[in-house]
Amino acid sequence: MCLWRRIVARIPEYRRIIAFRNILVHAYADVGDPNVWCIASSKLPELRRTGAPAGPASGPLRRRYRSSP
Repeated sequence: MCLWRRIVARIPEYRRIIAFRNILVHAYADVGDPNVWCIASSKLPELRRTGAPAGPASGPLRRRYRSSP
């Protein structure tokens, strides 16, 4: 199994996380800071308990997604 599939298998609600990211990227002007804070503060502890990387800049994915200088 590839690295991506192993990581995704450990992340609860990964589809909702991706959807929220898309909203933040494409409709950021319509999303209030209190909403982002509420979601992040309530869901982040659960995500951290999975042991999944926090983003492209962490763990084994860093090399793959590192931007060139």
